[in-house]
Amino acid sequence: MQKAGNGDEAYNYCHEEFIVQIRGVRIMAKMLKPVPLTVIRDPRRIYLGTAVLYAMAITIFVVILLNTPLTIETLRSGDAGAIIVGLILVFGLIPMLIADTTRKARAYQRLLRILENITVEDDTLVVKGDVVIEAGRVLTYKYVGGYRYRNVRAKVVFHGEKTLEGNRIYLWDVAGPYVAVVNFSESEYYVDSPALRVRGEDGEAIIAVLSPAIPVPKDTTLSVSRDEEDYGYVTISRENNSYRISARYVKSSSKELRLTVQVKGLPIVSDEYVVFRMREGGVGSETWQPYILDEIVLLPLPTVGLVYDSTGLYSHIKEKYPENEERIFIVGYEGANLKLVLDVPLWKDVMSETELSCQIIRQKY
Repeated sequence: MQKAGNGDEAYNYCHEEFIVQIRGVRIMAKMLKPVPLTVIRDPRRIYLGTAVLYAMAITIFVVILLNTPLTIETLRSGDAGAIIVGLILVFGLIPMLIADTTRKARAYQRLLRILENITVEDDTLVVKGDVVIEAGRVLTYKYVGGYRYRNVRAKVVFHGEKTLEGNRIYLWDVAGPYVAVVNFSESEYYVDSPALRVRGEDGEAIIAVLSPAIPVPKDTTLSVSRDEEDYGYVTISRENNSYRISARYVKSSSKELRLTVQVKGLPIVSDEYVVFRMREGGVGSETWQPYILDEIVLLPLPTVGLVYDSTGLYSHIKEKYPENEERIFIVGYEGANLKLVLDVPLWKDVMSETELSCQIIRQKY
């Protein structure tokens, strides 16, 4: 692989089955600064919260005991159930919650310590000290689960592939196909990407590597129809880092024809956004500018499923696309689908889709 130099030069980049040759300005890297929950940032709040919980629980039990004498008849009645459940909560669940939060707070502190020894120079990651650096892939997500009882779930899983030599890592040697999805409030996000794991005496960090990439559809034509009365046909042609969408829509009982990008099978709700839509029959065309990162974005993660209030990813992309009216961003696109939908009221939608692959962009136009 030929590394990038300075100035306007032509570079070749080969990754698996695609080659990108672009002439332009060298792309740099940037490290994001995620923000975890307040209780994780300041572990002292754990102990303050614990003291408050125990004080409330003990007060409640004192009131119960004063009003419910512990006789044989009481223990045989249903009133004893409340006392037993309360004891389980105080002496069982609360310590478990404290232990889990403390573990995540320590992991976050280890992440901060190791990040103090990591800097970014252009498109190279530089790590100080005696560390072990592994290259691999990371899967991380956060979502709100449950129906009646909603709770936040988070996960981080790193799969190492090889140990790297030296303390200067050329990030284009790590970059590869990926997909990242994040909603506007960052209550949900999903990242499956190449990554580095840096381990040292001071701490440990997993760093997701998200590079500029454009989606490439496997098929450039899609069509849908229903009962020969409603019909939609779309062609997609590439223009540098954007696409020209041309459509023909014959409308009868359908509501609209729309083209969306969707990432299926995610453990999150926000999984698609609309690229193009027609609500009236006829012929139409529009330019689709996929969301593309301007630089290599590095997302630091701890080694446990730590819940971030904000990864910084949504705001970073929003700076480039302030006109975005969708509630999510999708970048990378590996494994995503481009889906043409014929929306039929009171009937199952008619759909046709094609797979998107991730083509890495090494240089700006």
